[in-house]
Amino acid sequence: MTKTAAHFESVTLEVVSFMAGGYRFAVEAAQVRTQLCADQADTVAMVERLLGLSCEETQNTASRRILLIKHATEDYAVSVSNPVELHCLEIDTIYPLPALIVARTTLTGIRGLALGPEGVTLLVDFRRMLPQNLFN
Repeated sequence: MTKTAAHFESVTLEVVSFMAGGYRFAVEAAQVRTQLCADQADTVAMVERLLGLSCEETQNTASRRILLIKHATEDYAVSVSNPVELHCLEIDTIYPLPALIVARTTLTGIRGLALGPEGVTLLVDFRRMLPQNLFN
């Protein structure tokens, strides 16, 4: 049985999107256990630090949320900037990173990008980032 173009147009990936360093990022929703208020976790990693971005504008906890990320050994709390949203990306809007970006990027954990009405969303994979980069 071959998949038709119409079939692939209806396939979606459920993601949790958030802001970091002024850019929109998203992680596959299956990697996120829950979302918490900024003051509900004891030990928290800043997503900007995990990604290798500047952390200068991350001091306002009122504009931040905690994503509890599933991991094989234990769950990890990661602080992200609002808005945090659950939505579906159409599979045909998701692309691998261009080779030039892969060769030159210093951002950790970026796996691809999605192009949609809100612009570019960078897709991250926390499973490839945690725990080795958790509190560096």
